[in-house]
Amino acid sequence: MSQFVDHGYGPPPIPPKPPIKFKRGTAKAFWIKNILLKDGEPAVELDTFRLKIGDGKTRYNSLPYIGEGRNGKSAYQIWLDAGHYGSIDDFLKYCIGPDGKSAYEIWLALGNEGTVVDFINSLHGEKGDTGKSAYEIWIDAGNQGTIEDFLNSLHGNPLMKYG
Repeated sequence: MSQFVDHGYGPPPIPPKPPIKFKRGTAKAFWIKNILLKDGEPAVELDTFRLKIGDGKTRYNSLPYIGEGRNGKSAYQIWLDAGHYGSIDDFLKYCIGPDGKSAYEIWLALGNEGTVVDFINSLHGEKGDTGKSAYEIWIDAGNQGTIEDFLNSLHGNPLMKYG
């Protein structure tokens, strides 16, 4: 291994940083697979732009999203901090890469069969039962009155300070 010898020309050049490789996919695909990310391995949801970073022992669905807190950084900011530069569009192109798959292709890879129309139709869940209105919940909570009484109850005290 060679050592740097200073001949008066300044420090050696800094080698370029290796690219950060993001696991890429939709939130639904990550949720279904519930993968185990390696320690420090990032994964970006291409439909939500949310980022998780693995710890090598916690499955994807149990990992927290990065940047959800008050001082958290976006995936884009982490990319910039790693020595990259460019616009958000540049970052998104970097994340998708040349081998990115469409949501339909991922759906097929998960073992589903059908056309693009079948895929789109699969995104709609079954219609559930109609829930109670806020007024009905208010009445069930022991309140009495008309819908107008309920609406009037929603106004806060103007003399009370919040926050």
